[in-house]
Order: sequence, then structure tokens, then C-alpha cells
Amino acid sequence: MSLIRAQSCPSRQARIAYENLARGYIDQVDAYRRRNESMTGRAH
Repeated sequence: MSLIRAQSCPSRQARIAYENLARGYIDQVDAYRRRNESMTGRAH
């Protein structure tokens, strides 16, 4: 959602803020996934 908003923002600063927000979400999801994999092992 943040990337969609970033694309539609006329302001460069707002676009950068939304892109950074999206990167933060991606980093959080990756960290969560790694933590779960380390606790449960690989599913396949």
C-alpha cells in the first residue's frame, strides 16, 4: 500500500517517506520470517 501511495504522490519528499515506510515493512516481515524459520525449521 505504501508503494502505491508513493507512486501517486506529487511531492518528492512524500514519495521518499512512503518508500522508506514500505522498506521498513519489508524488513519487519523478513525478520519475522527468519525468526519463525529458526524456531520451526524449514517446512519443505
